[in-house]
Amino acid sequence: MSDNQVLSVPVMKGELMRGFVDIYEILSYTTFFNDGKIDWQKPASSLLGTMGNERDDDVMGVWVMREGESLHKPLQWLSKGVRRFLVETDDGFRLVTQSDLVRYLWKIYDKFNLGDITIEKANLITRPVFRVDKRTSTIDAFKKMRAQEINGLAVTENDSLIGSLSESDLRGVRMDMMDRLQFPVIDFLKIQNLGVIPEIITVRPGMTVKSLLETMSKKKKHRVFVMDDKKRLSGVITLTDIIAFFWRLTMEYWFATE
Repeated sequence: MSDNQVLSVPVMKGELMRGFVDIYEILSYTTFFNDGKIDWQKPASSLLGTMGNERDDDVMGVWVMREGESLHKPLQWLSKGVRRFLVETDDGFRLVTQSDLVRYLWKIYDKFNLGDITIEKANLITRPVFRVDKRTSTIDAFKKMRAQEINGLAVTENDSLIGSLSESDLRGVRMDMMDRLQFPVIDFLKIQNLGVIPEIITVRPGMTVKSLLETMSKKKKHRVFVMDDKKRLSGVITLTDIIAFFWRLTMEYWFATE
């Protein structure tokens, strides 16, 4: 994964895909829950059952869909936190992520007839913000993420938002870089991102859903932080939240037309 700068790989059993394993799950299993004692000899397939992402070996379509099928299945999968799936084509498989789906929803947004509905009226601001101080060790920050079953944290200094830590920041991490996990989270972010803290995106409750889709698509962000009128951190919106919103719209439409 580090050589190819990717965060996840599919785990196969013969020609059957059993699921995806990513670097965050590997470190959670080998490091975050094992007092720093890393067992790098564990087979990748052993992580599937422990991390709750194993698929049914007897079913060929849990995270795989055929090219040309409707968005019904992927909307449902990704609204529940699945972050990627495969599309089977005549030439093989194509990986589709939550970011790809949100980008597509932005392009077809007008078909939903939502107008200028705001993120507040769409009830997208529902998640509490979990945060860590910039001096917190990186390994403790990732442990907190796993304990809260989330994929990202706000990084603060004196209660002010200065950064964001997510599993994406583990991109390129190798075995010989494990000492970085002991660094303060702010230093880890700088090291992983060529000396700079990655841009964080903040929004207000009055922002339209369409503008939110555009911002997250163009900025290639997995989450944005919501600030109140006094510029205080009040919420976070993730790709999962957005996809869940459109999944609910789709379900409401189907029930209404039955």
